[in-house]
Amino acid sequence: MSRSVILSMGEALAEFVQVGAHAPLAKEGTYRGPFASGAPLIFATAVARLGGRSAFLGTVGNDEFGGAIRDFLAKEGVAHGGVVKTEDLPTSASFVVNHPDGTRSFFFHMRNGAAGVPPPLPEPAFLQQVAWAHINGSCLAMNDAWWQYCTQVARLVRESGGRVSLDPNIRAELASPEQIRALVSPIIELASFVFPSGEEAQLITGSETTAAACAALRATPQNEAVVLKQGADGCTVYSESGKVSVPSFPVEEVDATGAGDTFDAAFLWALQHGASLDTAALWANAAGALSVTVTGSIAGAPRRSRVAAFLRAHGKQTTAIERLLATSGGE
Repeated sequence: MSRSVILSMGEALAEFVQVGAHAPLAKEGTYRGPFASGAPLIFATAVARLGGRSAFLGTVGNDEFGGAIRDFLAKEGVAHGGVVKTEDLPTSASFVVNHPDGTRSFFFHMRNGAAGVPPPLPEPAFLQQVAWAHINGSCLAMNDAWWQYCTQVARLVRESGGRVSLDPNIRAELASPEQIRALVSPIIELASFVFPSGEEAQLITGSETTAAACAALRATPQNEAVVLKQGADGCTVYSESGKVSVPSFPVEEVDATGAGDTFDAAFLWALQHGASLDTAALWANAAGALSVTVTGSIAGAPRRSRVAAFLRAHGKQTTAIERLLATSGGE
């Protein structure tokens, strides 16, 4: 059986987003929701919207929020047989608070809810279908049970012939820098691709510069590439072929929540369909740029046709992009 599944795992959240001007979370306010959310779930949805075989592992409560998340995954085409329901805990939640300067802060209720409990490990037959196991730092930092689960799944996928990717996704709300270093180290040793920001790369490696940090990550045994995410400046890919910087696209940013997860998903989806590193970076930059133009962590994750049209509008419908679209079934 061919390996084509792109797998993610971790927190499945019912998200509530503050409406209007900033008010402290402790004060009465108006919130929209629930929306399905959580970094690994955003990633899984973005893969599916591009037409990839996406699967997600996690836990929800046997309640209306949990049912809404499962229904959402089914609607989006994400395989969710590995999403279990528990009677013991409610579905976990997150709250997004707006600030006057346009930034946001997040309050997570994860560890003591259903999201804090890993599901059963996937069956060996399923692991044989997994091309990529994508690990997110937010999940590693949730609790020891999830750290062990992610590490074990990553090892099982690697041992069965699949590959592992890591987005450090460092969150001050969930762990200290020292804790993050310890948490991500075993995954870095297994990962073929790492998707850090410059600050994350330096924090993880202790390096004084971003270039030195990326070189340190490249030196790990399994690493094929470090994809440095640089937001509005695009990305830089470090591999055995050297360093390639790929610029992003000028867009009006509305909401950057989830853009990094969408970028990761688009990059791995493109690789899965035979793209070179620079073509995967171009495709991922376009998907990430589109994702910030819409309010909502998942709402902006684009369909394949939208990414193709966006690249065409920006004069980037290269032969390599045309080949990628043909390989993946067209727009």
